[in-house]
Amino acid sequence: MNSRKIRPIVESVEGFLGETSAQWSLVLAPDNERMFIAYPEELRGAIETLTVENPDIACVSQNKECPQLSLLVNSKCNFHCAYCYASESRTNEELSADRVIPLLDHWFARVASERISNPEISFSGGGEPLLSMERIEEIVSVAEELAQKHGCEIRFSLVTNGSLLNERIIDYLEFHRFKLFFSFEVIEDLQRSQRGVWEPVRTNLLKVLRRDISCVIKCVITRESMTRQLEMAKRAIEDFPGVRRISFNQMELVARSCSTEEYKEYLDNVISGFFMARRFAARHGVVISSYDYQTLSMRGLRCCPLALMVTPHGGITFCTVASSPKEKLYPLVNWGEISSDGKFDCDELKIHSLRNYSVNDDARCRCCAAREYCGGGCPVVRACYSFEQLRIYCEGRRKFLAYMALEKIETKIQTMGFTSLSEWLDNYPAPNERMFSLKELQ
Repeated sequence: MNSRKIRPIVESVEGFLGETSAQWSLVLAPDNERMFIAYPEELRGAIETLTVENPDIACVSQNKECPQLSLLVNSKCNFHCAYCYASESRTNEELSADRVIPLLDHWFARVASERISNPEISFSGGGEPLLSMERIEEIVSVAEELAQKHGCEIRFSLVTNGSLLNERIIDYLEFHRFKLFFSFEVIEDLQRSQRGVWEPVRTNLLKVLRRDISCVIKCVITRESMTRQLEMAKRAIEDFPGVRRISFNQMELVARSCSTEEYKEYLDNVISGFFMARRFAARHGVVISSYDYQTLSMRGLRCCPLALMVTPHGGITFCTVASSPKEKLYPLVNWGEISSDGKFDCDELKIHSLRNYSVNDDARCRCCAAREYCGGGCPVVRACYSFEQLRIYCEGRRKFLAYMALEKIETKIQTMGFTSLSEWLDNYPAPNERMFSLKELQ
């Protein structure tokens, strides 16, 4: 067996602190569960000390499974968002309850037999779901009956642009305990530029926040908004009282619409801006999260949980990045079909390949210190990005993981009476005080 050295992740603390004068670096070594904040003269020695040879990777968890069934009830929309990835697939087709009843029955049986916790049906996807409110109500009625039949609890969620909400719909969502993901850019000029409509979306969000509905403001961070995440967090907290959760997510496959230099600049700004906004929001009792934060928080052999998604025409996919055969990426994410009478046909070979992918299968990942948390990253990104784009993507994942570690360190030192990581480092703590165990910070 060839020797394999895993060098630790080395990341400047500067971007996390937002201070250009910062001279410290984080040396993060997940393979031996340690991390060290180093001054420049200590950096080389720390890297050598924390480098691991032929690490054991059997300790990671099993592949992640998703307890969510996503139903894309239509492909029509009343918005024309600047970054929409589904705009080329618009149709008037809707997903009927009759088409999905057999799949729902099969899914609930699996949830019950495997005792899957927190099962959820999400209405989302390639259009605005509330344009098909009747279909949603039909499916919810069937799902609640099937949940009772199989002895399961069921939760519902809905992704919406918020423009079509009214008192009747809000009452319905509250009664059926929906979790609402409210797609909204918070700041008026960003909302108008990227989504086109400010009112009545703003007013409807305020109405929802006054009700007993779990609501997450869902923002897409574009190159226009990448440096404004802190401002977005402040405005959300000030202008929308009652908000408790905000999601900041990157544009889908953003590297394909810009140069590699622009992509690197975008990731650097998105990551540093995310953590500045997150730290600010936490002081006000608001949680800011993202897809990267969620996936990097879990150790596993595969990043993608492979959600079960059904498109309006009955296609079965594992990702919302493509919802129609009209889209170029559809063959990549599609693994089955449901006929109009509810019969479904699946590509078993493709399912096996997707479910059994391991980060160990990719030579680019085997020597990466972040592999057990990254899980190889997004499979669609791996398939679509060039070598150089993928290199920048992987650098971004490692930086994000390092910033997550710095966030945990800062939380710990705040229990020691310091207000921030910067204040603590200004006191020049001894080297042994700057060595941390990943386990003690989890």
